[in-house]
Amino acid sequence: MLDLVSVAGQLRRMRDDLSSLADQTGPRLTEALSAWDRAAEMGPALADRVRRARTSWLVAEPLEPLRPYDVPPTDRYRVVATDGSQVMPDRHEGAHCFLLNVGVADIDYTAPAARLSSHPQVAWLPDDLYPTIGGVRQEADGRVVAARRFAAECDALASRAPGADLLLTDGTLLLWWLDTDPDRLRALPPHDVKAATLTALRRLLATARGQGCLVSGYLSSPRATDVVSMLKVVMCTEDPVDCDRCPYDAGRKTWIPLHPVRGRALLPEPAKPCEEAETLPDAVVLGSLLAPGQRSPRFRSAATVTAAYDEPIDLVYLHAGAEIARLEFPAWTTPDGLDRLCATVLDQCRKGMGYPVSLAEAHEQAVVRAADRRAFLDLVRRGGSGAPSAKLARKRVGVL
Repeated sequence: MLDLVSVAGQLRRMRDDLSSLADQTGPRLTEALSAWDRAAEMGPALADRVRRARTSWLVAEPLEPLRPYDVPPTDRYRVVATDGSQVMPDRHEGAHCFLLNVGVADIDYTAPAARLSSHPQVAWLPDDLYPTIGGVRQEADGRVVAARRFAAECDALASRAPGADLLLTDGTLLLWWLDTDPDRLRALPPHDVKAATLTALRRLLATARGQGCLVSGYLSSPRATDVVSMLKVVMCTEDPVDCDRCPYDAGRKTWIPLHPVRGRALLPEPAKPCEEAETLPDAVVLGSLLAPGQRSPRFRSAATVTAAYDEPIDLVYLHAGAEIARLEFPAWTTPDGLDRLCATVLDQCRKGMGYPVSLAEAHEQAVVRAADRRAFLDLVRRGGSGAPSAKLARKRVGVL
């Protein structure tokens, strides 16, 4: 039983700490914005400094001048969005299978027309429940099911590419969560879960390009720090930047924090220049630079996994009104295509009260609610797939 009195006391302390944390983060935002101004004045030298930097962080490469960009309006397009959910394999349920459910929202604002659908897939074969992932055969876990779900979402989008203006998926196009080593990823056999997932994404991107439609991942409330890392490269006093030979880490130089914390410090004090922007996500910095309806400059992701792709992945941040969203898209997207992409997503957010309405509808089609899960497991049991374990049966029966 949850001790709510104890929880309430901890939440009160959390609120106080979060208020203090906001005060301590303010000066770091000031320094990051100052670094942005200096970076903007560097012109082409900024990209050169970023390319020469050897850092321990993932640094976004700027592809456009550092300034806000207005997004043109649009309201006539066809967008296809997908989202997915699952019922995880549970050996205690006696259900020797798992369920993937992909929701699709296909909305045409030129007709107008909308087609909403869900596509469940039950997986039960030995290769489903004990697949090879990363060259090792193992029991299907959350990582395996997430990869299978992502691949299914990619395939659903690719199948609806003809005639679409934008294919939109919920989340990142950067498969860093799958494997960070592109050479290892490329060397895996086709049946490996990691290899199959990468193949599904590459197939989606190639299909979109062949059909002449845009494709993007939409990240709500992004916590990435690629752009802030670029600012940290600007803040560094060394040229070239080389984290392996940092004079501050080696003790050859010392740094006095620009904004010493008085009282209880919730963040470690900066010990070197780059740490003056530490802990800030990109969205906080861009939120101070963009007005509603504007996007950031275009950046190129430095995620190593993209070396296994056919094209790099680029990104922008978009002020969608209710939030700063991150859009990821293939490098073959033209400047005009980027304008249309941002315009379409912005219109979707306006129609969806701050979040793309197509993604919200795809989620509604995909979500497996508690009643759906119970019905699914009941169907499995009726099929004679097994009985609950003694542990689960005991949990369902109270004694005291």
